Amino acid sequence: MKIAALILAGGLSRRFGSEDKLLYPLRDRLLIEHVLTAARPVPFDGHFVVTQDPDPKADLARSHGFEIIPIQERDPGQGDSIRIGVTYLLNAGYEGVCILLGDMPFVTQNYLEELLSAASDHTAIFSRAQDRLQPPAIIKMPALYSLTVLRGDEGFLRRFGEADMMLGELALPAEMARDIDRLEDLSDNS
Repeated sequence: MKIAALILAGGLSRRFGSEDKLLYPLRDRLLIEHVLTAARPVPFDGHFVVTQDPDPKADLARSHGFEIIPIQERDPGQGDSIRIGVTYLLNAGYEGVCILLGDMPFVTQNYLEELLSAASDHTAIFSRAQDRLQPPAIIKMPALYSLTVLRGDEGFLRRFGEADMMLGELALPAEMARDIDRLEDLSDNS
């Protein structure tokens, strides 16, 4: 089964301020570079980023060996990015997708390798942090088709409540579960 890593990086970072949060420095690199460097060595069958192109994020992703799936929407939500990315990957023959967020810089390569390994027994496997399911998540056929109808800010998690699906979860440490939405979210990590 061909499974691709799909990093969502098409948002406008409105809550972050005037800068693109994914291009903001965090520790020794730009925020999105943390996700790129964690995902690239993982043995996915393809590595992709959904973002605007041309765009500095697209150039950075290419420099790390990722292919770009361009998003044209003026104000894309997460649902738009997922729909565009998954549709592209289905048309390219992929049968599974690991959805990663560009603003989750603390997820590690080891965690992603463990998630990929655990995915073999499940139609969908989600990360669980405290009491909630969240990305990173791997969704495979036939459930993958349900992501091709997402729009705007519609999330993908609520599409997976059907009892006949083989759902799984993998514990995600609290530090890795953090995403960066506001400048204040970086205050203790810069």
